[in-house]
Amino acid sequence: MQAFQAYQTGRYEVAAAILQPLFEEQPVFQIRPIEGSVAYWLGAAYQAQGAIEEALNTWQQGVHSALTQGAVDVLATDAYVETVFRQACSERFAEAALFYELLLRIAGTPMLPDELQRLRRHVARMIFLLPDTLQRQIWTRDRRFLPDAGMRLMQWWARQDPLPATPLNERIVEHLQRVAYAEQHYASDRTESGLDERGIVYVRLGPPSRIKKLDFYSRELQEALRRLRRSSGNALIVSESDFAPGELWLYDRSVPGGPYYFLFVYDGNMYRQGGVLDLIPPHLRVGLDGDTGRGGAKIDVLLEVLRAVYRQLAPYHLDFSDRYIRVDNYLGQLEEIRIQLERNIGGELYTQDKRSDNSALVQQEGTPFTTEGTPDVFLRSLLAETEREDALNRAEMAARIPRQQSRWLDQKPRLPVVARVARFLRSEGFTENLIYWAAPVGALLQDLEASEKPGDFLIDLQVVQQKTDYRVAYRTSQLYRIPSRLSEQGR
Repeated sequence: MQAFQAYQTGRYEVAAAILQPLFEEQPVFQIRPIEGSVAYWLGAAYQAQGAIEEALNTWQQGVHSALTQGAVDVLATDAYVETVFRQACSERFAEAALFYELLLRIAGTPMLPDELQRLRRHVARMIFLLPDTLQRQIWTRDRRFLPDAGMRLMQWWARQDPLPATPLNERIVEHLQRVAYAEQHYASDRTESGLDERGIVYVRLGPPSRIKKLDFYSRELQEALRRLRRSSGNALIVSESDFAPGELWLYDRSVPGGPYYFLFVYDGNMYRQGGVLDLIPPHLRVGLDGDTGRGGAKIDVLLEVLRAVYRQLAPYHLDFSDRYIRVDNYLGQLEEIRIQLERNIGGELYTQDKRSDNSALVQQEGTPFTTEGTPDVFLRSLLAETEREDALNRAEMAARIPRQQSRWLDQKPRLPVVARVARFLRSEGFTENLIYWAAPVGALLQDLEASEKPGDFLIDLQVVQQKTDYRVAYRTSQLYRIPSRLSEQGR
């Protein structure tokens, strides 16, 4: 307890000095009444002093010592995995991935509260990658692990291994790298995973092709609002702090079925997926009554705000560019009416007491109407259409976007493959298509010659048949082993 009290009060050197002799004698000794082994707390004391290598070595030894006794030191294992990937210690990735598998394997077995909490966090950072049916086989709605959860998690990760011929599951390494990055950049204390919804998407699909941080109080918007105040005495003020921060994430066609976009909006606590209307200050979205002075003022301001929003989003997706054109064209028509009125009445605009400046423009007798009606009618139509289309788009993308996307093989050289297709009409009356394929031997030999210790090749052939709407109708996988002694048999 003296060591723990020293640690709690920030005297890490004292804590390490007390724990070191006990660690050398019995690293798996559990400190009570607190949770954690000597190895865990000694490593934590080293980490707090900035001695990362000493911390990692201590946790590593503690994990191995526990394994010799048929146990898993959950806290030391968790600390090792987290620190290795947070510090990007690439030479330790392989062992950290194996330690991660140790943690998942014991899901569903009895453990102490702190141990259970750490294991839940790891699973919460991957559960969204799994099919819904498998998720229900891992834990209950109240996050209680089912008895065979560990076995099912390990089976799922084994199926994700992109290079099954190697002892390392590279997909786990990729996953833990993404988790470490998301934890550093997209953290939230409001979720069990410790990640906001940007972090969840990052773990699922990897880094986006582009991130656009949205700025809704641009120079164009400020000028438009000043013009409204000058022309109609509109006293409604919208400040930059009224706008929720937003980010648009774009994924190109490297993700199957792409491109995709995600719109994230800060709700005061964390970033969540949202729609365009979530970006609008809440006080502008209510009281849109064109027959009252304040309601008309809100309509004028909201039209300009929507144009500013869509101006930024338009370059990135047709969903936004079409709406920007519609809003911009409408406001352009109002500007033409404004200019005509100024000419007709000697430079002074006609306004009504209970209507906004723009409402007055289109209601003035003898002036042309816009093609989409008065501003309040146009705005209500646009808001309803925006909300409906955003909801439909989110639902469509949720159905199309894969649960997860590995890019591990993107960094690997592609094996050139040659193929030809032959079609036969069988005597039974049906048509048979045969695909003949081969990998040039020369491409394999280049890798063999470049390797100091050439190993056998394992070719994983994935064959997928799709329907006309690109849904998978049939899928099969075959493995082909090519021995390294191929190089001795000539080309």
